[in-house]
Amino acid sequence: MNKAINEWRDLLISTAQSLCMCHGLLLFIARMIDTDVDSGAPNKLPFAVDIPGSCGYVMRMIDGVMRVYASQASLDNDVPVNYTYPDLMQFLTDQNLLFCLIADGPL
Repeated sequence: MNKAINEWRDLLISTAQSLCMCHGLLLFIARMIDTDVDSGAPNKLPFAVDIPGSCGYVMRMIDGVMRVYASQASLDNDVPVNYTYPDLMQFLTDQNLLFCLIADGPL
C-alpha cells in the first residue's frame, strides 16, 4: 500500500513540476508575443500573475478521493480540512454527468 501511495505522490509531484515548467514557457511566449516590435517595450500581459508559494497543505488519497490536510501534523492525526468529501461512487457519478454535458457541446 505504501508503494502505491508513494507512486501517486511522485506522480503528483512530477505533474506539478511539469505544470510549473509549462506556466513558465507560456509566460515567456506571452512576453514574446506582447512585445511592441518597434520600441521593444513590453505590453501589458493580462494573464501574468505571481504564483503563490506553498501553503503547507498535504494530500492523501482515501478510497480513490483526495483529501486535503492543513499540515503534516493534521495528516498524522487524520484531521482533514473541513470540506465535504464525496465517496468514490458519488465522485464518478458527478464526473460522468460533467462528461455528458461537455460531450453535448455548448447549450
